[in-house]
Order: sequence, then structure tokens, then C-alpha cells
Amino acid sequence: MTETLKERTPSYWVVRRIVRSLPAGLLMLAHRGNKAYSEAFDLVHRREALKPNSIWQVDHAQLDIKLLRDDGSVGKPRLTIVIDDYSRAVAGYHLGFEPPSSLGTTLALRQGIWRKGDPHWQICGIPDVLYTDNGSDFRSKHLEQVAADLKIRLVFSTPGQPQGRGRTERFFRTVNEMFLCDLDGYTARTGRKATLTLDSLEKKFHTTIDVPVKKANCSPKSDGTRWIFATHARQRRTIGPLIDPRGPYAQSPNGRHSLS
Repeated sequence: MTETLKERTPSYWVVRRIVRSLPAGLLMLAHRGNKAYSEAFDLVHRREALKPNSIWQVDHAQLDIKLLRDDGSVGKPRLTIVIDDYSRAVAGYHLGFEPPSSLGTTLALRQGIWRKGDPHWQICGIPDVLYTDNGSDFRSKHLEQVAADLKIRLVFSTPGQPQGRGRTERFFRTVNEMFLCDLDGYTARTGRKATLTLDSLEKKFHTTIDVPVKKANCSPKSDGTRWIFATHARQRRTIGPLIDPRGPYAQSPNGRHSLS
């Protein structure tokens, strides 16, 4: 090539200087491919809520614990969680053995929207945006109709890029590694036989997430396992009850709701 162009062959040091000046992303793309490049260098749009009930994230995960079913068999439950992006507070959840479905999602969403009976669990209202992955249950006609009725905008994450769902991914990891680790049936440790039922686990889970806002920054030594979820519900700003001002949907006077 250099002979054709009638140019001098570059020296070793010139080639070395050019190679060393190449961007790290270009080198990773050349040596490790598109997937590695995307994970390390692609810009993922981070949605950051500016107020309560602006963005709620919802996701499912199978928990690392075995429970006793009603028929005596053993199974691993699935948790559907709804988290307020602004406060990291748990708005609603659903526990069950069934696979992910639009019904489980709407049950968790319904709990998030309605006022809770416990004064410590204040979050409620209707989100402006519901942020999910691309699962078939999230793209179902049922959830689409619910969102249309309540004027909630559905936003789906980019396929193959879980970085945008960090809130829920971190929450599930905390549940598995710091809440379930001391319970019977925890699968990450041998010798833990299943003794809990779905109802007993739900009572423990509900008690754990039922953390007053003022304890959001408590230490693990002072408050046992309850601090785990308080960390996720830390209040970066004073928020008070997360009541949506749109009124009738938050709590209808006749006790009916379009999510039921």
C-alpha cells in the first residue's frame, strides 16, 4: 500500500502511537463485540423522577426461598413489586406461586394506588408513568386498558438493557440476600428446610417494608432487618403522604375501582 502511494513505511513508534490513541470503546468493539461494547459504553437514559408519583417501576422476580403449598408440596414464590422512583418507597406488591401475569401486576398496582390502613405506609395515588420491561404481561391488553382508564403512561425499557431498571433489580437482590437469608427454606444455604407458608412469608414481608418515613436512615444495628427496606425508601426530600391530586381514582367513595 505504501509503495502504491509512494509513501514511506511508518515506523514501529508511529504505529504504536496511533494504536495507543484509539478510544477504549473502539478497541472493545473490535476485540469483544457489540454486546460488550453496549454494556460498557452505551448511554442508557436514566429516568429520574422529580416528584412523588411521577414514575413508578414494576417488575417480577422469583425469590430464593422454598415455601409449603396448601397441598403440602414445596415451591418458590414470585414477588411483583411496585416502587416509587422518587422516594424508593414500596407502593405495592403481590406474592404468589403463579407465573408472572397481568393479574398479579394489576393487583400490586391496585394496592399501590389505594390508601393503606397502616399510618406508617403512606404512599398511594396514581403515577404519571409506569416503567416496566417488555414482558408479555406488561404489554397485555388488560394492563393497557387499566393504564388508559387511569391516564397512566406506560414506558418500556430497552430490550436487553436492564440498566434502566436498577431500582427494582437492587430491591430484589436486597430481599434475597438480606431478608430471606435468615428464614427457613432459604435456597442459598443448605440444610434450610421449608417450614413457612405463603401467608406467613407475606406477613413477615409486610412487617419489614412497613417502616416509618422518619426511620429511613436508621442503621442496621439499631433496627434489625427493618432497616433494609428503609434504605430503599430513603427520603431524599421531605415528601409526606404520596397522594395524587387527581382525586376520585385515589379512593372512590363507593368502594369500587377499575383495577378490581
